[in-house]
Amino acid sequence: MNTNSGRDHGVLINIAGGLTKATDAKLSVCKDIQAGCRQAGFDAYLPHEDTGSRRDNLDPRRVVEANFAAINRSAAVIADVGIASHGVGIEIEYAVRRGKPVLAIAPAKAEVSRMVVGHPGIRGGVPRYSRAQDVAGPVVKLLQTELRGYGVPRARLVAIEGPDFVGKGAVCEYLANHSPELFGLEATLVTDPPWKLPPWDALSNLFRSDERLSGPAGALLYGTARVDNYHRCIKPALSAGRLVLCDRYIDSWFAYQSVCLQQWGANGERALEFLLTQQTMLEAFGHIQPPGLTILLMADLEELRRRSATRASRDKYEGWDFLRNVLAAYEELHSRFPYRIVRLEATGREEVLVCQLAAEIVQDYLRTATAVGRAQR
Repeated sequence: MNTNSGRDHGVLINIAGGLTKATDAKLSVCKDIQAGCRQAGFDAYLPHEDTGSRRDNLDPRRVVEANFAAINRSAAVIADVGIASHGVGIEIEYAVRRGKPVLAIAPAKAEVSRMVVGHPGIRGGVPRYSRAQDVAGPVVKLLQTELRGYGVPRARLVAIEGPDFVGKGAVCEYLANHSPELFGLEATLVTDPPWKLPPWDALSNLFRSDERLSGPAGALLYGTARVDNYHRCIKPALSAGRLVLCDRYIDSWFAYQSVCLQQWGANGERALEFLLTQQTMLEAFGHIQPPGLTILLMADLEELRRRSATRASRDKYEGWDFLRNVLAAYEELHSRFPYRIVRLEATGREEVLVCQLAAEIVQDYLRTATAVGRAQR
C-alpha cells in the first residue's frame, strides 16, 4: 500500500475509474491522470494502489469504506468515464452529495453515458483524449480551469465565517479597510444575507425572529437571498476586478440551516447533504459561485458567552444549544472542505491578533490562488 498519497502536494484528488475488468493498459491511464494531477500541483488517490490491489480479494465493505473516506478527504474527484462502471457512478453521486467538485475525462472514441455527459454536478463537460500518453495535458487544463481558480474571478472571492459573537465583523472591517496596502486590491465588503439590500431589508425580522416560518421554508429563503446577493453585489464586484470579502456566505447557510432542518426532524447528515446538493445544482447552472477561500473563525462556547455579554437582544439563531450544534456543523464543513476552508481559532486571542492572522491567510492565498497548505492557525 502506498503510504505517501495526499502528502506530497498537500491536496488530494480522488481518481475514479472502472477497475473490475480493467486491463493493465487501462490502469496505466489512471497513472497518467495521477501525473496530470501532480503537474497541476495536486496529489492523487489511486484506489487500486492506495486501498489495495484488485487482485487482493478485499472485502467489498472495506473497499466502499476506503473509497468513500478518500473522497471525503479529497478536494475533488476526477473520473475516467470511458468504461461503464457501477462503482464510478456511485463515486460520482457520493462526491456530488458531499459537495465535492466532480470532473470527468474519457477516450475520444468511448461511448459515454448521457447520464454522465448531462450530469449538472460534473464540471467542465467530458474532455476527450486520443491516446493514453495524452491524458496528462487535458487533466492539467481541467484541474486548473475548474478547480484551482488561477486567473478566474473565484480567486478573489473570500468569505469570513463563524458562529455569532466570534468577531467576524471586526475581521471583515480590518481586511476591507486595509486591502490596498495588504493585498494590492480594492475590496468590496458584502454582508450575506444582504440585509441592507431591498427587498431583504424588509424581511430581516421575518428571517431572524419570526417563529411562524417553517424550517424548510426558512432554509430555502436564505438560499434565495444569497443567490440574489451573488448576482446583484458579488458578481459585479468580481467582474470589476475587486477583492470581494463576504461577511458570511454559503457555509453559514450550510451550518445554520442544517441545524434548523434538524429541529424540524431531519437527520443531521441528511440535512447538510440536502443543502450541499442545492448548492451543487445552483453552481452547475451558474446561479452562484463558491468562495475561493473561507476563513472560519471558531471559539468555544464559554468564549462566545463572554463576547455576547454586551449584546442587548438576541434572535432565534443565538441560543446556546443552537450555537453548540452550529459549531459542530462548522467543524464538519472544515473536515469536508479542507482545500478551501482555513480554520482560525479565536478563543483567548485579542481581536487585533485575529485580524492580523486573517490578513496573513488572505495574503498567502492570493499569492497561490489556493488555501491549500494553511489548514489551521
